[in-house]
Amino acid sequence: MARRRAQPGIPWWVAVPAFVLCCPVWMPIWVCFKTTACCRDCQRAASRKCSDVRRARQRTKFERLVWESKLPPSQPIIRDDAQPVTLASKTSFLHLPLEIRSYIYELALGGPAIVQPKFKASMRGSRPTTWQLAQHIRDDEELPSSALCRIITTGGSGLSQIITIRDHSCRAGYLIPAMIYDGSRLDTTQGYILRVMGQPVAPHIRAMLTCRKVYDDVLHRLYADSTISLFGAEMVHYFTRNASPEGLRRVRYVHVALVIASKQWETAKSKSAVETALCSISETFTGLRELDVEIVLMWSQPNKPHQFWTWLKDELSRHSRGLDKFVMKIAVYRSGQPRRDTDVPRFERLKGWDENEYSALKAAVTSPVAIT
Repeated sequence: MARRRAQPGIPWWVAVPAFVLCCPVWMPIWVCFKTTACCRDCQRAASRKCSDVRRARQRTKFERLVWESKLPPSQPIIRDDAQPVTLASKTSFLHLPLEIRSYIYELALGGPAIVQPKFKASMRGSRPTTWQLAQHIRDDEELPSSALCRIITTGGSGLSQIITIRDHSCRAGYLIPAMIYDGSRLDTTQGYILRVMGQPVAPHIRAMLTCRKVYDDVLHRLYADSTISLFGAEMVHYFTRNASPEGLRRVRYVHVALVIASKQWETAKSKSAVETALCSISETFTGLRELDVEIVLMWSQPNKPHQFWTWLKDELSRHSRGLDKFVMKIAVYRSGQPRRDTDVPRFERLKGWDENEYSALKAAVTSPVAIT
């Protein structure tokens, strides 16, 4: 085989003088460039560190406000011994039949909706279009909430329920759907929480300020006809302590999403959070008829999945009785941030799930409570 001939290169007596002549020119430029880049990186790292510390302090303060907030005691507006309205001529709005008044309320304030409480505010959205007219929670055939999965996989929680995902240029972004139950966007035209004095008062508040009878009718529509969606044990604690006591007794349809770390579910803190949330729901919502429990496990299958299933099943059967409908969904989330709004989050089923035991749990929860 013929030997390959080497390519001619630059002679050393040409390369060395060229390097010596060019060194004073490019070396200071290279040093300045590297120094500027290093300072810029250090400044960005320090800024990120300060932002993380500031966010951690704000989150700690926010969590303390959520857990310590409590509605001050007040006299109930609706009284059981209130006298019926008596006027000389029965031509007022209050003398209309209840069916007609309900139809007027629905035209003015909107029909049954999904209400998702937040700290000092709430979000209200329309029900899924696939639901039947008399349906208020999901069925067993429906999948776990994809909107909830998107919020959690992008760093959201019950305290921070609206997440913005930025694109690679960090100039634009989109909001993760606010409603965790069905993924619908926030319906700003039907908001009803009076937040700060001086802000525009929502239609529900204006109607409730009319008189006691209208207050009773609107309160029933807000709490009894809507599906209350609670995101996390923090929101269960906050809502049951700060919502209207008269309204809490009227709540009939509830969806609750409880987030549990897969590797820490056996700790006393994780178990206590779930047990406290379920106990608050059963004790506060005395008129509860339908319950949808969604358990989220992050970010893998739990340790001892069969033992986890047994513990969760026992807690639900102990705190939930006499319901008309009960649905439970357990989703194991996989890590991975969705890049687009149309991306389907990744989650799988619990390994220890048993359909026969779930059917027995539904039968026990929906069985009538014996009156002693």
